[in-house]
Amino acid sequence: MLKTIFFMLTISAAPIESESARPSVSVNIRMDHSLIVDFGVRNIFTQKIIEGIKSGLTSRVEYTVELWWERPRWFNQLMESRKFGAVINYDIWSEHYKIKDLYGELHTVSDFNELRKKVCIQKRITEFSKERLIPGKTYYIVVRFSLKPIVIENINELGGYLSGEVKKAKENKKTLFLHIVNQAKNLAGLGERVITGESKKFSSF
Repeated sequence: MLKTIFFMLTISAAPIESESARPSVSVNIRMDHSLIVDFGVRNIFTQKIIEGIKSGLTSRVEYTVELWWERPRWFNQLMESRKFGAVINYDIWSEHYKIKDLYGELHTVSDFNELRKKVCIQKRITEFSKERLIPGKTYYIVVRFSLKPIVIENINELGGYLSGEVKKAKENKKTLFLHIVNQAKNLAGLGERVITGESKKFSSF
């Protein structure tokens, strides 16, 4: 029988998130034959990042999921950590977003809200063996979400992106490349956006 420990996971339907709203992560855990982790992220995409993506820049997403043992009167212990990644591109010719998800699958969507759902809502992102849990001890899950716009140091990747994705004439490729380089220079100072969320405490069953 499925046993569930959760708190409400709500994701805004608004396609563009507030520049001033505070980013947050909601973490949901479920106990079945294993410990299952879901999560949702809000307010991670700023208008400037969205504009950068729509200009043709690549953005990277990283998800880190950690299982922690809470030890009273002592340091909490990290039991296990897993990291996943995804890549976001925007094809300015077809006007579609492309997401290579954490499983290596490529998705194409036309609407930014759909992209945000695929990136920011992760169901069953990973499972931890219940054998890792000591009966009567207290645990919690930490999820770290990182969004990193492309920077100048990644500029070589743009050449690969153009050669693999854009099927236009050479002069159009050159024009697009210069446009993306200029956008990269404008956005290089944005840096990485990182947010962290925790689940409620739980014990093994």
